[in-house]
Amino acid sequence: MRGFGRLADVDGEWRAEDFGMTVSPFADLIGGDLPTNLAIVEAILDGRGPAGLVDTIVFNAATSLWIVGRTKSVAEGLAPAREKLLGGAVRAKIAATREFYRS
Repeated sequence: MRGFGRLADVDGEWRAEDFGMTVSPFADLIGGDLPTNLAIVEAILDGRGPAGLVDTIVFNAATSLWIVGRTKSVAEGLAPAREKLLGGAVRAKIAATREFYRS
């Protein structure tokens, strides 16, 4: 995971280590042109994506779950977010969305 951010109602600093993650090289977050980015998404959904990018996506999803009240904390949202991303739910949603727009 890499990056920084601020929430208006949260005082303090979040670090990757606080959530059992490691600070990743910036190179893990670099994309490219459309074919490159699509390949990165496929790699992530296959469990082969850059660890830093996967952790960043998972952390952002976990934070979203916490913000909307689905979990009591960001930490509580990490496992379900990772499971949705790597367990097939995100891939299925992408496939359903593609099918919807193709029909």
